Amino acid sequence: MTTLTEQELLDQKFLSLVNGERGLHHLSPVVLDTQLDEAAQEHTDDIAYSDKTVNHIGSDGSTLGERLTDVGYTYRTAVENIGAGQYTANEVFQDWKTSPGHLANILNPHVEDLGVGHVFLPNDTGQNNFFDYWTIVLGVRQPGTEPEPEPEPEPEPEPEPQPEPQPEPEPEPEPEPEPEPEPEPEPEPEPEPEPEPEPNPEPEPEPSPEPNDPTDTDPVIGTANDDMLEMSSGIELAAGELGNDQIIGNDDDNVLRGDLNSRDSGGGIGGDDLLMGLGGDDRLGGKGGNDTLLGGEGNDLLWGDDGDDLLRGGLGNDTLMGDDNSGGSGADTFILATGEGTDVIKDFEVGIDFIGLADGLVFADLSLGQQDDVATISVGTEVLAQVENVLAVEMTAEMFVVV
Repeated sequence: MTTLTEQELLDQKFLSLVNGERGLHHLSPVVLDTQLDEAAQEHTDDIAYSDKTVNHIGSDGSTLGERLTDVGYTYRTAVENIGAGQYTANEVFQDWKTSPGHLANILNPHVEDLGVGHVFLPNDTGQNNFFDYWTIVLGVRQPGTEPEPEPEPEPEPEPEPQPEPQPEPEPEPEPEPEPEPEPEPEPEPEPEPEPEPEPNPEPEPEPSPEPNDPTDTDPVIGTANDDMLEMSSGIELAAGELGNDQIIGNDDDNVLRGDLNSRDSGGGIGGDDLLMGLGGDDRLGGKGGNDTLLGGEGNDLLWGDDGDDLLRGGLGNDTLMGDDNSGGSGADTFILATGEGTDVIKDFEVGIDFIGLADGLVFADLSLGQQDDVATISVGTEVLAQVENVLAVEMTAEMFVVV
């Protein structure tokens, strides 16, 4: 569930995207509506947390019209767009623009109001593991059903003024003694005039440097060469091409893609990339090639995809996926260290993949446990990782390597 601040930011983001697209088609802008926000968020929660198929019917069989009635929005026209699996608002909106039905909803000439919902599940489990779920609802009310504005508070009555107390008469001042005249001061000698300094020549002004191109928030996309891509503040997405790229994020929530700007895993073709998320809750996808993925601070999502990849979540509770969930192959190494949070490894392949031990950690320090179908790797009371769909007894010392 998004917090109030996140909801406000999300509302403003989609309001800008929707009205920007409507403006291109000379349509009137929409405004935010709290009841539509509530309906959109409730349906997004339902899709995400009930693990239901992504569609417009709720898990209880509810329709869009019934959900709007439940929140008190009496509609004349209402439409809904939903999405799942897109990492950012820009991505899901772009997908909607390329779908004729979704675009028609955005450009509906009769709607006036907008509501937005979003859920991010960093440890998404079940049948549908899309991690991000999105809903927007656009509508117009039946005339005369607008909610009544809250009454203005009545002003508190001002207190009656108290009469000011009469001042007591001040005593007559005693006459001060007349001062004795001070002696005349001796005249000071006049100082000799200092010679006037010669004026310094005025410095020639240096020419102003040519201004750099303005920074924008468009994605940073590499070339076919071996690129070094560093993201400035405000940029959400960076992607290399098929070279051996180094992609460095920033302190925002970044999306970094090693090869090609696509959510698809990309198959076996790609460069050997280095992806560093730094701060924020990042999503890193190596795509093809033998990649190194370093999440940095924050609760990150790392996909190695095809190839022999190194994945280290860093500080935070991270989710690590090698290649099994994305259809790739390769021997992946999931790197753990103490003091970095509890990571979830979702597709460890026994006999193929490895657990890397960093920062002085060795196998003798570890204790392995089992919770249902999840193997746990701990040092003392600190759980370093939860390895899904693996038995702890299958994890032998040969699978752990010092890195």
